[in-house]
Amino acid sequence: MKNRILLCLCGLTPQVITEAVYCLAHYEPQFIPDKLEIITTSRGKMHILESLLHPMQGKFNLLCKEYNLNIFFDESCIHVVDFQKEYLDNFETKNNNLKMMDLILAIVRNLCLPQENQVYACLSGGRKTMSFYLGMAMQFYAKENDELFHVLVNKEFENHPEFYFPPKIEKQIVSVDSKSGKLTYFSSKDAKLVLYKVPFVRLRPLGVVKDIEKISFAKQVKYVQETINKSLKLHVNIGKRTLVYGNRMVELTPMEMALYCFFVKKKLDCPQNKCILNCTKCFVSVYDLDVDVLIRFLNKIKGHWNPNSAQLYQLKQKGDIKSWFFPHRSRINRKIKKVFGSIGLIESEKRYAGTRYGLNIDKKNLILED
Repeated sequence: MKNRILLCLCGLTPQVITEAVYCLAHYEPQFIPDKLEIITTSRGKMHILESLLHPMQGKFNLLCKEYNLNIFFDESCIHVVDFQKEYLDNFETKNNNLKMMDLILAIVRNLCLPQENQVYACLSGGRKTMSFYLGMAMQFYAKENDELFHVLVNKEFENHPEFYFPPKIEKQIVSVDSKSGKLTYFSSKDAKLVLYKVPFVRLRPLGVVKDIEKISFAKQVKYVQETINKSLKLHVNIGKRTLVYGNRMVELTPMEMALYCFFVKKKLDCPQNKCILNCTKCFVSVYDLDVDVLIRFLNKIKGHWNPNSAQLYQLKQKGDIKSWFFPHRSRINRKIKKVFGSIGLIESEKRYAGTRYGLNIDKKNLILED
């Protein structure tokens, strides 16, 4: 049997919690949670205890009673980050932000990992950064049946201190106009609560998420990005003069392609058995560029002996390959960076004996095609 869990963020307006529960109970298909889990600040917790869980006037208890809902929710379900022996109330410091994102990641992981749990996570409430962290954490750990959603409330009732959910019996809501100071009356039957499911990419089934108990948000992001990068292949097609990475493509000129293929060949022939990311054993000095190899690649592209080959041969005779290399490397890198980002650039590494150049990519992810 599934354990249905509603995970909410909360700032200083605990109404978002009752509104989320109400929407899920009236949404098709209906989702009535067995339990609530809330992430908030210390002040947010006080507001929840006072307005939602008060033994006499708690609005959550009223909601459950009015709509016959059986949902477990008490103080133990409220998660507040502990920061230097004080509960976290603001996010203005770097440490506070790190604490909050790590807390959200840990809670989402613990809730989503058990197969018997079905988690609905609400992006409403809390600060915008909290919603962003929650959305990313769900991308990391959510299963196929876990969901992200957002609740919208019409402006007359949004964050109104007297409105927590539409009651069965109509109720008058009083609002004060901020400009005129006049009282305005609204009927609760005019409240419109709309639930939107938010589509998102579930990364865990792809095997790119580091599934350990204690990992920081930043380290998880880094691990996922590196794993995705490793899983994609860079296809270098000599005849078509194209570089293809995923569904993106870069087209090079014949001269640029010959130069790029030179570095591809160097990487594929690297003496390191495991020539992975950050391996620079196959990097070479500009003075070690083999013009004969460049000409062979150029002949594959344009046919034997052509003006470009003749130009390279003349540069070899003059010993001036350096002046040709740098502008061509710059043009190649500009094209690649525009489409692939940092993947597949001809990178440089400064050494005592001089700067060396090469491709910083795992050679298992590099494919050279004729």
